[in-house]
Amino acid sequence: MQFKFDTSDFMQAYENRSVSHEQLKNCGFIEAEIEELTEKGLLREEAEHSYSLRFVGVMIPREPSQNTGILAIPKYLEKSDWSSEKIQNHLGLILRSLYFYRFHSKSRKVEDDDDVMIPSPAQMGQGNPMALSKFFIDDYMSFGIYRRRTVEITKGEVGRIDWSRTIQKCVPIVTRAGPIYTDVIRRRRRVIEHDLITNFHRYMVENSIRQFGRILGFKIDKRISGNIANREMIERDIEKGEQSQIWHNLRKEMRSTFGGRDIKLLRNLMNVIKPTFAGSSDVIVMGTRKFENLWEDALRGYIDRLKTTEKMNKKFKRADWRDKKHKLIDGAPTGSFISDTIARISKEEKRWLVVDAKHYDLQFLKDPPRIEGKGPGIGDILKQWAYEKILRKEDSDAPILNLLVFPKIEEGTEGNVIVPFGSVGLPDLDADSRIINCFADPEIIMKNYITSHSASEDELNRLFDVGTVMKNAAIAACRAGSSEI
Repeated sequence: MQFKFDTSDFMQAYENRSVSHEQLKNCGFIEAEIEELTEKGLLREEAEHSYSLRFVGVMIPREPSQNTGILAIPKYLEKSDWSSEKIQNHLGLILRSLYFYRFHSKSRKVEDDDDVMIPSPAQMGQGNPMALSKFFIDDYMSFGIYRRRTVEITKGEVGRIDWSRTIQKCVPIVTRAGPIYTDVIRRRRRVIEHDLITNFHRYMVENSIRQFGRILGFKIDKRISGNIANREMIERDIEKGEQSQIWHNLRKEMRSTFGGRDIKLLRNLMNVIKPTFAGSSDVIVMGTRKFENLWEDALRGYIDRLKTTEKMNKKFKRADWRDKKHKLIDGAPTGSFISDTIARISKEEKRWLVVDAKHYDLQFLKDPPRIEGKGPGIGDILKQWAYEKILRKEDSDAPILNLLVFPKIEEGTEGNVIVPFGSVGLPDLDADSRIINCFADPEIIMKNYITSHSASEDELNRLFDVGTVMKNAAIAACRAGSSEI
C-alpha cells in the first residue's frame, strides 16, 4: 500500500462549486467511486462531465495510485487570502468539531447522523491511508506506544513464587517441620518493547501525523512517539509485503496476543503492508454533507451558556388542524417551530437572544453599503420574526434581541466574537421589530465548541447593548423614511 502522502498537493475545492469529471479522474477516483459519491449526495451532477461539490471535508480514492485527493473547503473561505497550510489547519479544526458534534453533542439530531462521516473510536482503521492515519494517531494518544506483555519464569528474587513449578523442579531440604525450599521458581509479568514492531509503530505514528495530522485536526509534534531506528530498512521491508520481516513478526505476535487494543493495532499495522483486515467498504471521506448543522450547533454552544434553547423550543406549540366542527384532525401534519438558539443571558436578569445561524456565502461591503453573494430569503426573516413574537408571549416584559449570524473569517476578536453589521426588518408586518445581522469568526467559535466553552455573560451583554442601539436607530430611520442608518 502507498503510504506517502503530502496533502499540500491535494486539490482544493469549495463547497457548492463545480468540479469537472476530468478533475475527479486526475485525483484518482474511478468511475464507480464517482457514482458512489454522487449517490451519497456528496457530488451533484449539474451538466455533462460537471459536478457540484455538496460536502465539506476530505476525500481520497480507496486505492490511490498517486499522491492525490480533494480538500472540500467551506464556502466562507473562498474570498479569504489564507495560505494552503492555514486552510488545512482550519479544515482540521472542522473535522475535530464534527467529531465532537457526532459523538458528544447533546443537541444533535439523530436523523442528522447520516450526514456526518466520521468513524467512531471503536471502528478499526481500514485499508485507506487517511482512515489508518486517524486510527494510529487516536490510538497512540489514548494508549501510547506498543509494548508486549510477557511472563518471565526465573529463580531470581523478583516476582511471585510459582509453587507448582517449584515443587516439580526444585529439591527441598526435608525437616521434621516439613520441606524447606532454598531455591524457588518465580514468575513476573513484564511489559517490554518489541524491537521490530514497536519501532514500526513509531514509524507509522510519525508518518500519520506528518501526512494527515494537520487536516485531521491534530497539532502535535510528529516525533512525539520517539526516535525511529533504521528508517530506510523499514521502508525497504514494507515494499516486500508478505515476505517482509515486519509482516512475519506481526503474524507471530498476533498468535500470542489477546488484548483488544493490541489486536486492533497489530491488524492495522498489517493493513499498512497489505489490506488484510480492512472492512468491505473502506472509508474514503471524512466530513459532512450539511455543514450548516455543525455551524448551528457550534454557535448555539457559544451563545446559549445557560442551555435554555431546548426548554424554550418545547414550549412552541404544534400547528393546530381542525375540521369544520372544530375537532382535531388525526394524522394532520405535526410540524412546529424549532429555533436554532433562544438564549437567556443571565439568571438574574431577563434578557433574551433569539439567534439563527446562517451558512451563506455573504459579503458585506461598507461604502456604499452593499451585500454580495447569497443571503437569507423572506422565509428566514419571517421565521425569526415569529420566534420573537412567540417568546414575547412567554415573557412580555423582557428585552429581546433577534440575530442572524453569518460565518466570516477573522471578523471579531476573543471577547467580542459576534460583530453586528446591519439590520433587516419587515415594516409592513411590524414597524417596531428589527433583526440584527452579524458576523462571527468560525475559527474562534469552533475552538470554543470543542472545549465546551461558551461566551461570557459580559460579552453577551455587550452584544445585546450594541445590537439594541443599532436596532432602535434603524427603527427610527425607517419611520422617518430615511435611507441613512
